[in-house]
Amino acid sequence: TNNNDAPVSKDAAITFNALSAQFNLSTSGDGQMFLNGNRDFNVFLSQERVDNTVSYEVEYQILSSSTGTGEVYTKDDIQVGYQTARSIDLGTTAMYFRGTSLGTIELEVKVTDSNDNVKTSIVSFEIQNIDYTFSAVAENNQIVEGDQTSVNFSIRESSASGATYEMQYAVQSGQASLSSGGSTRNPSTYYDVNTGDYSWNLTAPTAGTVEVLFTVRNKATGVTAEGTVTIGVVAPAEPDFRFTAV
Repeated sequence: TNNNDAPVSKDAAITFNALSAQFNLSTSGDGQMFLNGNRDFNVFLSQERVDNTVSYEVEYQILSSSTGTGEVYTKDDIQVGYQTARSIDLGTTAMYFRGTSLGTIELEVKVTDSNDNVKTSIVSFEIQNIDYTFSAVAENNQIVEGDQTSVNFSIRESSASGATYEMQYAVQSGQASLSSGGSTRNPSTYYDVNTGDYSWNLTAPTAGTVEVLFTVRNKATGVTAEGTVTIGVVAPAEPDFRFTAV
């Protein structure tokens, strides 16, 4: 043993790796929707371990594989621009998508945290047209001038869409006026109508042939359908004033 040995000191370097809080991203709301209609979807964000120092931003983008177009909105009806970062909170964020042209949509939801960790999720939509049929049929094909007849209409959707409709008319030949519920309906003016069956009243003031073109329009898609009615209008019978001499 050498008692004259000098004491030895050593430095130890210790490195701490701070692990950023990982997060989970998921979405829901995939499915079919009608043109110019809205479909709700949700963005869900959670942490694997609690870290209140981390913040998050979200961006939305329609992928190039999509064949339709549309717009993203918050539940407060604020449109969100694509590829524009905006803050997002942990938990569920409710949004909705409005389909503006027919086709499929692959909507990418991209979330980046303040540590530059990135995760993505896809919401898929299929934007469909609203198929419907329209018919217009006069209750009577012949009336006396000055009289009226009902014109019965029917709007039928292949699948209930919740869309609303409106209808206008144009007199193609003859003279006619139309009313509904006691209110006059002016030509070339759209009036709200319901899906299913409904009727208007047609009055013809003079003898001849009346032809009326009715046009229905889906207010969501702008798609129109037409129906024509033709009514014969006859003069009232002449009174018989024949006398028999006694």
